[in-house]
Amino acid sequence: ADGYWVINGVTSTVMAHGQNGKDGENGTNGKDGQDGKDGTTPTVEISADGYWVINGVKSTVMAQGQNGKDGENGTNGKDGQDGKDGTNGLSAYEIFLKYYPYYTGTEEQWINGLINGELKVYTVTFKSEAADDMVKYVFKGYALTDIPEVPQKEGQTSAAWDVTDFGNITEDLTVTAIYDMRKYITFHNEYTGDEDIIKVVNYGEELTDIPEITEKTGNSAFWSITDFSAITEDLSVSAVYETQGLQFVAINQQTEYRVSKGDITATELFIPAEYNGKPVTVIDENGFQSCTITKAFLTKNISEIRNSAFNNCSRLTSVVIPDSVTSIGSSAFSSCSSLTSIIVPDSVTSISSNTFSN
Repeated sequence: ADGYWVINGVTSTVMAHGQNGKDGENGTNGKDGQDGKDGTTPTVEISADGYWVINGVKSTVMAQGQNGKDGENGTNGKDGQDGKDGTNGLSAYEIFLKYYPYYTGTEEQWINGLINGELKVYTVTFKSEAADDMVKYVFKGYALTDIPEVPQKEGQTSAAWDVTDFGNITEDLTVTAIYDMRKYITFHNEYTGDEDIIKVVNYGEELTDIPEITEKTGNSAFWSITDFSAITEDLSVSAVYETQGLQFVAINQQTEYRVSKGDITATELFIPAEYNGKPVTVIDENGFQSCTITKAFLTKNISEIRNSAFNNCSRLTSVVIPDSVTSIGSSAFSSCSSLTSIIVPDSVTSISSNTFSN
C-alpha cells in the first residue's frame, strides 16, 4: 500500500514508484501533451547466492528456501529372497570336445589317452585337380568318418579317392582324387551283323583310329558321325549306306522327294532319309519293279509305298519298313516269291488290294 515491491509476501526496500509531490498553484490550462512512451517491464533475476534481483537491484528476499536438515536414518529393510541355483560348469572332457569336436572316443578313452600319452592328432589332406585342398583331423587310432565328396571335374565319367580305408588312422595321410576321363565311341552296323566296335579316348581328345566301314557293292558307305576332333561325351555311331544310281524327283512344290531305281546295280537297297537336304517320303509307283535286289532298307521319312513299288522282285528276301510309313499301295510286294516274312508297323493305316499276292 505504501508503494514498495512485495515479493513472495515480503516487502522489499525498492519502491515500485516515486512519492507524490506537493500540490502546485493553479495555472492556466495547458495544451494536451503527447502520449507518453510505453513503460519498460522490470527485469527479474536471481543472484548467485539465491536472492531476487529486480531492475539490477539485489533484494533481501531469497528466491528459494534454504535446504532442510537431514532426516533421521530409516530402519533396515528385510532380506531379499535367495537367488536361483547356477548351472553346472562343463567337465574337462566337455571343454576338450568344444575345441576338438572331431574326437570320437568316450570320456574313459580320453582319460586313458591322457594317461598313456596317446592323444595325438593326425591330418588327412584331400587333393584334387578340381578344387582347393580339404584338410580333416583325426585322433590316433580312430576312424575318419566325415569323408568329403570328390569334387566334380568337367568331362569326368567317374571319380573316386585313391584311399578308401579310413578306419584306423595312425599317420598323416594325403588322399588324391582319381578321375576317369574316358569317353566311349561305339560303332554299330545293323546291316552287316558285324560286332560293335568300341573305341576309347580321353575327354577333349581326338579319335584318330576310325574303324573302316564294311563296303556294299553299288552303295556308298559312311558313318553317321564324321567329326571326331574333340570328344566330350560318349557317342553311338551308326553305319549309313546310300544306294548309288537312284533317281529322285521333287514333289510337293519341291519340299520333298520320291525315289525310284534309276540305274542301280546294288543287290541291297538303301533308301536315304534325305536328298539335297530335303526328306525322301515316297517310293514311286513301279519304282523298283522287277529289281534284282535281295534286301530293302527303307529309312525314316518314307510315308508312302505306292502301287507295284516292288512288284516282281523275285530275289527280295527281306524288307525293313520304318514306322513312318502310313500307306502301302496295291500290288506293292506282289510276286515277291522269295519274301517269306515282313513286319508291317502300327503306323500303317492303309493297305490296298493284292499288296502281297503271289
